This record gives sequence, structure tokens and C-alpha cells, in this order.
Amino acid sequence: MNQAQKNRVKNKVLALLVDLHISCLPIDLDQVMNGLLVKPLSFSVAQSRGVIIPPGIDGFTVIRQKPNTRPQYLLVYQDDTSFERLRWTLAHEIGHIVLGHMEKISTKSGELMEAEANYFAKELLMPLPVLARIGARSASEISRVCGVSYEAARIRARDFERYDWYHLKYGDTGDDRRFLACFAQMYASE
Repeated sequence: MNQAQKNRVKNKVLALLVDLHISCLPIDLDQVMNGLLVKPLSFSVAQSRGVIIPPGIDGFTVIRQKPNTRPQYLLVYQDDTSFERLRWTLAHEIGHIVLGHMEKISTKSGELMEAEANYFAKELLMPLPVLARIGARSASEISRVCGVSYEAARIRARDFERYDWYHLKYGDTGDDRRFLACFAQMYASE
């Protein structure tokens, strides 16, 4: 993904946070799904309703739409997964919806759509400027504060090297300020 694509994804995350009035970590994915009319459904329940589950995946999204109505999304996820892995899967699938990957015509490759959905999940669940502001910089702190797996948090913690360099040289970006404004109540008492 290039920087322009990352910025587009980040702007979609920020718009979602603002639209749904989300202002603290860990992100309340139930609030996000309710706001987007997304209904979570476990693999076992989906199979009992006749949905065929493709092998080797953690989750996928199905669109249900009646004529002249807004689409409803069924987010189908693996039953036997950890809480933290489930949060990542849900955020990733929400990314596909918010980024328009579920629309009938898409000119993007599957690989790019997956990269964008992963970046969306990372920015939604672990916003770097907010983590920096509250001092959650280690993998264990990020995992605890954001409700993500240690592995996802470890990968995110590595992003601080570039973030710190850029921040030292240029200060907060516009996106940084927007993320910090969304989560201001988390650190207002400092």
C-alpha cells in the first residue's frame, strides 16, 4: 500500500470514530457493528442456517439486502478463536465494509483489499497517536489497552520508531490531531 492509500484508509477510520462518537480504548466493536447495521454470526450458527463456510479463514462478510432498503451485513466468524483474535477479525471485516470492498464492482485486487482491511483494523483498534499520548508503547501495554493479541500489538509497537522520528521532526500531523481529539476524554484528567 502506498501512502495515499494509507491516508484514505485512515480518513475512513477517523470518519467512523467521529460518526459513532467513539472516544475510548478498547474500541467497542459492538457499537461499531450496531452503527453500521452489521450483525455478527458464528460459523456454527451460520452453518445451521445453510451458509457454506470456506475452509482456512477466520471470517467473512455476507450482504443481505431487500429491495429499496439499506444493506445488512452478516459478519461470520470462527467460533473457536481467542477474544483478541476475534476483535481483529471483526475489525478487519468492518474495514472491508467501510472501505467499499463489498460493492459489486471493485477494480482493486484481492491482495490490495486485504492489505487495506488489515491497515483499517490496525488504525481502528490501535491508533498510534493515542497510544503515544497515553504512554502505551510496549506490546504488552498495547495488547492490554486495546484488547488485541500480543502478536498484533508487537507489530504495532514497531511502528513507533517511524512515528517518533516523524513526530520529532514535524510534530503532530492533521490526522494525529484528529485521532487525539476523538480520544481526548481518555486523558483529559492529566
